[in-house]
Amino acid sequence: MGCRKTRSVVSGAALLALIVAQAGAARADWAESAERSGTWLPPVEELALALDLAGAYIPQVDGLTRGGTGAIQGNLTWNFAPWSRLGFFGAHAAGGMWWDNLHVGMVGNEIGVRYLALSHMAFEAAYLSHRVDRFRVDDLESNPGGVIDRGMELGTWFRWEPHVRLLVEPHLVGRIFDVYNDVQGVTGFGLRVSIAPVDRQALVLVLEVLRVIRSRPRVGVEPVTWNVLGEVSWRSRLTDRFGLTVGARVSTNLLVGEVPMLEIKRSMIDEPMALGSLGVFFSI
Repeated sequence: MGCRKTRSVVSGAALLALIVAQAGAARADWAESAERSGTWLPPVEELALALDLAGAYIPQVDGLTRGGTGAIQGNLTWNFAPWSRLGFFGAHAAGGMWWDNLHVGMVGNEIGVRYLALSHMAFEAAYLSHRVDRFRVDDLESNPGGVIDRGMELGTWFRWEPHVRLLVEPHLVGRIFDVYNDVQGVTGFGLRVSIAPVDRQALVLVLEVLRVIRSRPRVGVEPVTWNVLGEVSWRSRLTDRFGLTVGARVSTNLLVGEVPMLEIKRSMIDEPMALGSLGVFFSI
């Protein structure tokens, strides 16, 4: 009887080990792209890159512009991990916004470090800077100085996988910007949900809420502003090292909390924006 019980325990343990092994093998083969923020790092000493071109619709800004509105921006994002738990990331952008009588050229650079403290938790720190590179009103073009912001960011990301094909990443972020004669503090929280219906394919949904506090708001500008951002994208990894992305992003308050130097006038705040993008991601 005791021998039979022992065999049952051994058989049960073997069956449990087999189930665990099969569950591990069934884990989704995610279409991972270079991320501006998150819990993902590429394999050690492998450089992950993402390139995309984005275009936006922006309603006319009263008192500043006339005619049609639009925006276009090219983005380069990269991740590099010299060690399995420590990596570096960067996001670099160049683009512009234009109306019939106004053209604004902008550049931005963000660079940071990411540390995976645990398999399900990451900490980030980054330096951010954006500036207006060119400004043209009607036929008069200038290269303005001082239209710039500089900031620091600290963030915490959590990783939860309730299913082999479902990834949930809540996160918290804090930023502080020096912009014009003002100091802006930004606090925010968000949620990113990734769904892999099949291997190498992923649907990514993002929701973020940002609260901006201005120490010295200009006349007509509220000291506290909120911005809600939503994003949906589809990633498709075509080979082991190359894939495509398509996405859309909506902001209720232009780029408030992300690019403070865009607050050129009071009317640039409280403007919604819709942004569509198409890009590639690869590793070398």
